[in-house]
Amino acid sequence: MKKLLLFKFLICIFAMNAQDNEGKLAIEKGTWNVGGQISLYTNNNKQESSTPTETNSFGFNMNPSVSYFLDKNLSVGLTLGYGYNESKNINGTNENLNFRNSFSFIPTIKKFFPLSKSLALSLKGEIGYTYAKSDASSSPIEYIQNNYSASLRPGIDFFITKKLALQANLGVLQYSYSNNKSKNLSVPEIIENKNHNFNFLLNSSNISFGLSYYM
Repeated sequence: MKKLLLFKFLICIFAMNAQDNEGKLAIEKGTWNVGGQISLYTNNNKQESSTPTETNSFGFNMNPSVSYFLDKNLSVGLTLGYGYNESKNINGTNENLNFRNSFSFIPTIKKFFPLSKSLALSLKGEIGYTYAKSDASSSPIEYIQNNYSASLRPGIDFFITKKLALQANLGVLQYSYSNNKSKNLSVPEIIENKNHNFNFLLNSSNISFGLSYYM
């Protein structure tokens, strides 16, 4: 309930700021914007016992984007994504390697609601597709995921200069559909399951930062 009220509050702020933009930030029609986000993470976990265990993981995500302003403070664009993760699990003398690769294709539309000459709230709509493939060295099973989503992301943009801005997404209202398949490579067997999800997420895992350049 609190998350829903917060989302309504953000919408009200967007509506009020749309009424009076005189003297505030204005990104003109015909402007191009390039930007993106990148993240890198590592983890090491050891557990001492009669059979020592250790897990080492490494991964990164890259999401370059480009957009074009069809009207003042209104843009359409495209974000591409690639993610990679690998982990090594050691249990005594046994080792298992796990790998995951993902690719994303996300058309976007974004509206800015200026608060001042250098600060604006924003609302971004996305329709996305993600393909991911996972496998492990100790298992003949291969996992394939196809995910489709429609999202609405509130955010805030701060212009360091006229052309360079810091941007942050503050959560997501999202519907997603995923088709997951596990394929056993040693025998002709495929197990498939489908999931539908609709939720509003506002936590640290759904707050992301990036840089944008306007030209």
